[in-house]
Amino acid sequence: MKKLLMLLALTSTFAFLTGCAAIKGAFTPTASDILKANRDNIASARTRKNIDSALLTYEQTSADGKGTLRIYFKEPNLLRIENIINEDANIATLNGSNSWAFADGKIFDLADEDIEEMSEYLDLLPFHEKPDEFFEKCILMEDTEYATGAECYVIHAQTDDELPVTIWITKDDKMIAQIEVQAPEGKYTTQYFEFKEVEKVKVPSRMYIFDPVEGAMLLVLQEAEINTLDDSAFERPVTFDKID
Repeated sequence: MKKLLMLLALTSTFAFLTGCAAIKGAFTPTASDILKANRDNIASARTRKNIDSALLTYEQTSADGKGTLRIYFKEPNLLRIENIINEDANIATLNGSNSWAFADGKIFDLADEDIEEMSEYLDLLPFHEKPDEFFEKCILMEDTEYATGAECYVIHAQTDDELPVTIWITKDDKMIAQIEVQAPEGKYTTQYFEFKEVEKVKVPSRMYIFDPVEGAMLLVLQEAEINTLDDSAFERPVTFDKID
């Protein structure tokens, strides 16, 4: 579960990166300025307040075949992630004291460490109004670089558990093009393409992810539903007959 959640967390770190401290010095703009512009471009605070729930559906392609990734979110702290490949389904659901998971045909309580990871992931969603500070010690590099075909600012930072991070943000529209996280098991890389607006929130329609353990994956946005979910989508079922 831990590997799956770390991978999924990378798919949404494009959203909120404003936890970095402002870097004062010779560079203009600062790292703080660029990250704030990115957050403002994704969605305004007013827009996020108007979104109570969201369901994002992605087609995923990897070495294991083609499948579906669904991310369910409902304010203030409900989250469900479904990963379905070749009729093999894994589900993790954050629902307070009733947080649960489904894997290998069984329903079970979500482990404390997975609840903690999902809580961090929840705070990174583009629809959530007040994210935690995820990246720290941000430093803007003097030279720009190209990533995903665009000229980008480059920011070096670290996660709250001190993993080194590099973030490429496009110079023209201040959207994140690429993120690399250096973990003990290797480098996680996520690239973002073709941002589109979903109820005035910008999300990437394509994402390429490289996981040093699981390999490469392509995610393509298929559908986005806003303010259509109720709490029943996060309730723990007695059993599963089939997940489509």
